Amino acid sequence: MEIFGCGAGTAYVADDGAVDQAVHPDGRQLLLDHGVWGNGVVTTNQGGHRFDDPVLVRWRQSGIDVLHQLGPLEVRIGRRFGEQWIETYEIRNTSTEPIEIESIKVSAPYRDPADPGLTVQLLEGQPFSTGEHYLHSTGGAITLAPGSSYRWTWQLSWGEIPPAVDEG
Repeated sequence: MEIFGCGAGTAYVADDGAVDQAVHPDGRQLLLDHGVWGNGVVTTNQGGHRFDDPVLVRWRQSGIDVLHQLGPLEVRIGRRFGEQWIETYEIRNTSTEPIEIESIKVSAPYRDPADPGLTVQLLEGQPFSTGEHYLHSTGGAITLAPGSSYRWTWQLSWGEIPPAVDEG
């Protein structure tokens, strides 16, 4: 596990590259104890694939790069920490046939999804919505030609947590 400063807060990144915990500047833990941030599921016209067991993890001074091999797809994730927490995801079709991506879900196990303690702002790519502790793609299917990729980036930042939000 590595610990990264994220503005005035902290992110705890597991050896597999997923974020085990995010701690708000006021000390409250924002992620559920039984989930990790950043693993997920890609559903295609050829079936579903989980990305939670990387084939490559490369630590950087300011974060981590992770590679998942999902049959004919590669999922690359870059996480950078500093004044902002910025994540870039890229799904690449490594096959010789087109693949239709029907759904993308990225785990985001907030203690309370309505809690503004952590704000996710999409910088590039299709919109995502929050539900059942996942961020879901909402822009419709994406067809990836052989060798092509789809990429999105979001930036996370700290917000005010209302005093009524319970940690348990």
